[in-house]
Amino acid sequence: MDEFQSEKEQIDEIKQWWKANGSFIITGLVLGVGVLSGWKYWNHFHDQRAAAASAQYEELAQAIATNDRVAATDILGNLEGDFAATPYASQAALAMAKLYVQSDEPVMAAEQLRNVVDTAKDDHLRLVARLRLARVLLSQERADEALETLVVADPGSFAARFHEVRGDVFAALDRNAEARVEYQSALDKFEPGLFDRQLVEMKLNNLAGTSSDVAPVTEPDA
Repeated sequence: MDEFQSEKEQIDEIKQWWKANGSFIITGLVLGVGVLSGWKYWNHFHDQRAAAASAQYEELAQAIATNDRVAATDILGNLEGDFAATPYASQAALAMAKLYVQSDEPVMAAEQLRNVVDTAKDDHLRLVARLRLARVLLSQERADEALETLVVADPGSFAARFHEVRGDVFAALDRNAEARVEYQSALDKFEPGLFDRQLVEMKLNNLAGTSSDVAPVTEPDA
């Protein structure tokens, strides 16, 4: 704005500018307030759903602890129906699978674990489900299916665990050379808290000196 303009000229110019641009400014302000309000509402809604899902999961855990199968099944259905997008639904399926394993119902356990593998949005939970599913399949003498279950693009921090379970599968198939490779790979990638190192060493030592009809093949982490 020219400093030599009169006050009236400046006011007239401001009025003209506002007439041309005022509606856009008001619209922008309204949209900004609307977006902010919508964001706050969404966060509040999301927090409420997470709290509700958490409460349902706690109820399921209690039902499992008291061996109330009917209540646990009903709650699992609620979580899968109303809160499928939350991690609680997958965690509930993992908990139910554990209950089925303890009750010697491997078919039901495998069903829950496959559901997590196929639908969980959390990579961590999918990997956990694969490991547990492979063990369940191995208990059913379905070793080939167990090996297929352990094929993943990137096991990440679970690589050592995947090596250990593959070693168990190969040992069950009497493919001892491959089992030794897997157990050794598990030990090479060992980190505290991943698995029982002494147990894996014992498995490897038990295979020492054994032969295999199959030439050793190193399974990739992928």
